[in-house]
Amino acid sequence: MTKSIPCAKCAQEDDLETVNPLGIHMDKAVLWNCRCGSTRAVSVIDHTAQELVRKAMAMDEMRD
Repeated sequence: MTKSIPCAKCAQEDDLETVNPLGIHMDKAVLWNCRCGSTRAVSVIDHTAQELVRKAMAMDEMRD
């Protein structure tokens, strides 16, 4: 289990292996929605599970 940093709004820590990504922002960060409704991001380079990056890339491809 790879934990995210705490959400700035609600302090929730998410398991990066189980979040549903919205996509990749500018090839630098994976975006997802926090349970509190805020949009969260994690750098693709730092502490990101490769499965999360693959899921985010798939979401981007579905939108094209």
